[in-house]
Amino acid sequence: MNGGARRLRARSARRLVARYVAAGAVLVIVGAAGWALGLSVSATVATLCIGLPAMALIRHFAIREHGRRRGGPSDAMAGGTAEPRPWRIARPKPQIMTLGPDEIERIAESLASAHRSGGESLDAGLHRLAGMDEAEDVQEATLRILADGHVGYALCATSPMTARLLGCTEPVIAPLRRGALLDDGSTFLLPRGIIGVGAGYCFVLGHPLGEVSEGPAGEREAADACLACHLELHMVGRRVPHGTPLNASTATADLGLDVVHVLGPRVRDGRPVDLASTEVRIDLDGHAVTRGRGADTLGAPIGAVAWTARWLAGRGRRLEAGEVVTTGSCTGLVRVVPGQRVRASFEDLGTVSLDLV
Repeated sequence: MNGGARRLRARSARRLVARYVAAGAVLVIVGAAGWALGLSVSATVATLCIGLPAMALIRHFAIREHGRRRGGPSDAMAGGTAEPRPWRIARPKPQIMTLGPDEIERIAESLASAHRSGGESLDAGLHRLAGMDEAEDVQEATLRILADGHVGYALCATSPMTARLLGCTEPVIAPLRRGALLDDGSTFLLPRGIIGVGAGYCFVLGHPLGEVSEGPAGEREAADACLACHLELHMVGRRVPHGTPLNASTATADLGLDVVHVLGPRVRDGRPVDLASTEVRIDLDGHAVTRGRGADTLGAPIGAVAWTARWLAGRGRRLEAGEVVTTGSCTGLVRVVPGQRVRASFEDLGTVSLDLV
């Protein structure tokens, strides 16, 4: 037994002796008082039987209240070491298990296989992603396995409507694969996991663009860097089972949910075209199903280029001449089925269409 334990035991013994002495003193005082008042022996004993428990109860609650006001256990009042209550013991936080390089490679191979086949990756396990860093590692590995050169960047979740649907609080970005570009009026075989179709714009860079400032000044810098803008129709979907959580991390790992893009006519040159206020409408088999405006995506379509430039600058990169940036949907996402014809109309700027099989 160490010195601290011996001192604690001695203090406990002294407290116990003091309590017995106090109880004896109470007995003597009450007995003397009863004799002085002429009470019978039975009355004196009854007084003791009622008084002593009452005194003990009062002391108990006094100690509890004192301990509560001090913010600690009531035992601290007696001079002893305060023992932590079992329900106040701080439990260690669960450790976040990170994915190793081999596991990231296995997930990427499963996702790449689903991309090629148009099916689902049943064993990707994207719910185990610990954060955005791992999600970007999976995305990069998947693109490397697919070996499909990228021509730019595709954004989604750039409007409040699509962000809510996809469980994201900020835009999701992924490299735009060359094989994901289709011509206007193409026919496309719907794969599994399609979430919906949206309409927006595709900007083509005329010269490199590094980091730009926030707000209108940055948008002007982005507009000056662009060579052209095309009307665009795109499709968003997943390669993992429906039960997999949908959020920014899982969407990023799943190649930004990017499936295919249809590039339509080029918007006529000149500053007078106000893409932010231009209405965009999607028709299914000739029937209008949803509408939106360019301002619904990051305040203005060109905002997607500025946002991408800042995102790349944060990773030590930049947009290069000839690369493209798609803005995400101005119209939300529309569910589609095989056999439908999808057409997006941009007021007097033109239309772009896709046939689904």
